[in-house]
Amino acid sequence: MTNPPIFDEMWGNDSALRAPYSGIKDWLDAETPARLRAKSREAEELFRLTGITFNVYGRAEAEERLIPFDIV
Repeated sequence: MTNPPIFDEMWGNDSALRAPYSGIKDWLDAETPARLRAKSREAEELFRLTGITFNVYGRAEAEERLIPFDIV
């Protein structure tokens, strides 16, 4: 059994960058992994400060969790 092809919004079937994403690619190419990690930590802190969280009820620990977020 073969897996169906996966659609990629940024890259076409011919592995060419789709035109609307050229600015995003330029930005990603210019960012370092360390800067992306730092920005992700800043976003998480902001989420905690502003209460962008949820609780998982019905579990003993029922801890407050951050809404899943990807800096990109």
